[in-house]
Amino acid sequence: MKKLMFLLLLVLIPIILMSNVINYKELCNSLHFKNIKFLDRSWRLNQYLGESYFEGVWSMESKSVYVYNSTYPTRVDTLKMYFYDSENDDWILGMKANNTYDATGQYLTEMMYVLSVMGMDIPMYRMSAQYNAQHRVTMWILENYDSSNLDWTLSSWYKFFYNTNSINSTAGYYVATEDEPASWELSTITNDGQGRPIIMLNQTSADSTVWVNTERSDISYHPNDTSTGEDFIASITDLFSMYNQTGMSFIYGSAMVSEETNQYYDGDWINETRNIYTYDTQNKLIEVVEMSWDTIWVNSYQTLLSYDANGNSQQSVESMWNGTSWDNEYRYTYTWGQTTANDDNTAPAVEALSISASPNPFNGNVALKVNSKTSQPAKLTVYNTKGQLIRTISAPANSNVFWDGRDLNNQTVGNGIYFIKADTQGGNKTVKVLKLK
Repeated sequence: MKKLMFLLLLVLIPIILMSNVINYKELCNSLHFKNIKFLDRSWRLNQYLGESYFEGVWSMESKSVYVYNSTYPTRVDTLKMYFYDSENDDWILGMKANNTYDATGQYLTEMMYVLSVMGMDIPMYRMSAQYNAQHRVTMWILENYDSSNLDWTLSSWYKFFYNTNSINSTAGYYVATEDEPASWELSTITNDGQGRPIIMLNQTSADSTVWVNTERSDISYHPNDTSTGEDFIASITDLFSMYNQTGMSFIYGSAMVSEETNQYYDGDWINETRNIYTYDTQNKLIEVVEMSWDTIWVNSYQTLLSYDANGNSQQSVESMWNGTSWDNEYRYTYTWGQTTANDDNTAPAVEALSISASPNPFNGNVALKVNSKTSQPAKLTVYNTKGQLIRTISAPANSNVFWDGRDLNNQTVGNGIYFIKADTQGGNKTVKVLKLK
């Protein structure tokens, strides 16, 4: 199961880095995803706030804000991810995810993650999807951005294979890196009479011909569960099409899983983790308990879930087991709003300050044009991608100045990306430049 969802975990790395993530399944239960029917929802998630628990106090840590499509008002166009700067009591934009849809505006074809630094967007990686005639996802492709070559490079891909009304298997390929050789992965899925996965067997191979057992997941379902194989097929599409709103993806979609046991292979199958799911009388997920194996099953992690009066996810609280009781660790609070078609159509503010660079890319000198509403000179500071100060320049208001590509020690800087920030009483702006030979 863990190997099966490897690509999706990579897609969610930014959120995972900023905070632990909640269980995707409870969100599916809340939104009732069935392929693209969520487009007709009257509620949409506007923000979720992540807090960590330390010495008896909840402290703000991260938040995500969602920008929606004006034509399809429940379609996320951009996800903005912030981290909290406690020293300055401020939210700092750290990363954005931008979405591209097909001609119908319904199916997501690409997600691009960019790092936000001083107002500039630096590409990190992108994930694209391919669909068949039935709008089932057949392939995910993950690419990393190579800033040295200014191009995208393949990282991995994953393919999905279906029976008529159920998921048959998945196959993945991972490009060789400095630390790991290229590898192949295969997940063979056994379904029950309703088409629901009950066994997932994961194997790896160095050449796609000789396969070795690695992991196995056994899944059982709540007596009230009525999901079918078609629901699971739709959930695979939703995982990409809906994209992830608040947490780690969960291949079971909106099915009511009651227990999942995971094992690893070491000559024989050995217990590793077990998840127990509890539901209320309305069939909503209210608790997830993760256990680890140590000759017996031992509590490890707990997630408690609550909902608002409209049935939307309201809060989730994650706790660690200390041996005798649960200790609070993370809390996530969700803010929902009514769906409208014009919520995000706001007019941009007139800029009080702007900076541009030409030529860009440059070799020797780069001309910097600074326009400002104030008569005060602008302070220009040059940084590299590590945030290190390279050079400072003073620019009279509404003037052109040059950076000769040298640092504070009058040494010529190397090729690469640099950020030039202009500061005045009217604010600050940043331009990204590329130095090439």
